[in-house]
Amino acid sequence: SVPEGIIFRSDRGFFLITRGLELKYLGGVEDVIRGTTIVSSTVVEKDFSCIFSLQVDTVYSRDGENYSTVTGRPPVPSYGNVAAQNPAVVYNYKTGDWSVFTNFDFVAMEDIGSALTGVRSDWTLMQQ
Repeated sequence: SVPEGIIFRSDRGFFLITRGLELKYLGGVEDVIRGTTIVSSTVVEKDFSCIFSLQVDTVYSRDGENYSTVTGRPPVPSYGNVAAQNPAVVYNYKTGDWSVFTNFDFVAMEDIGSALTGVRSDWTLMQQ
């Protein structure tokens, strides 16, 4: 949840349900999130951001054609010129902008004491 309401993902992308119960489309990252599963998310209040850690299930080319369905640890997919392995998408709820983190690889994360702390897929802890 963010100050404006609750963010969720549907098969059509990310949406915000406002405190006034209005539905607002957040858009902007469909080419990145398609073929992924959200494995963790957290709000980092000091950065006004929501981070959604993704596991790549299916890799798509830029023209939308499915060229590789993978199981387990995926190959390195490409989003334009950005290589990513288990990326994260970050929504800044103050500006409305999206960013993509590559090689994020957190299966669980939390903002602890103004430091993003996460468990990686190899079960090691990492703090940023």
